[in-house]
Amino acid sequence: MKKELQTRPTEKLVEGLRKKVKILQAVGYNSVEAEDWEAATSGEEVKLSEKISLLETDDGKIRELTEKVNEQQKLIQKLEDDILKGYSSKEWKGTLFDDWDISESTGNELSEKNIDQKQVSSDKDQASMLKVICNQRNRFRARLQETEEEIRQLKEKIRAQTADLEKTKTDNVKLYGKIPGL
Repeated sequence: MKKELQTRPTEKLVEGLRKKVKILQAVGYNSVEAEDWEAATSGEEVKLSEKISLLETDDGKIRELTEKVNEQQKLIQKLEDDILKGYSSKEWKGTLFDDWDISESTGNELSEKNIDQKQVSSDKDQASMLKVICNQRNRFRARLQETEEEIRQLKEKIRAQTADLEKTKTDNVKLYGKIPGL
């Protein structure tokens, strides 16, 4: 019987746990009853509320940054895929040096078969690189149009503000003329 009593929690421990449960309930349900006010104002609720707000803020930042990272990774992957399309062919690796005839620096001429193969692979590479460049051009063109629209709106706003300023100046001059003795 003594062993059983020793393993049971003390009254002090039970009371402390009850207070903590009440505080957690108050924070969880965002309400504090009058009789729980003393327990709630003991500082633990304040600490929990501060931690919760910090965690919510951090969670929002994490979500925002994660979205930004995912967006940038998609863009990077798209650009890498576009570039790999242009450089992935086996013929591309040797084309640059074959065109310079570094391997044939002794004066030997290439066979017609090798020349035709280089021209075909060169045409494929140029077509895929052209696609990459066109895609990039289209992205820049879209950004340019957005920027030009923003500039146009800002210029209109400046014109309106300038007209308003001129009107205010003329009104001030008229009012200044109406003041006697000046």
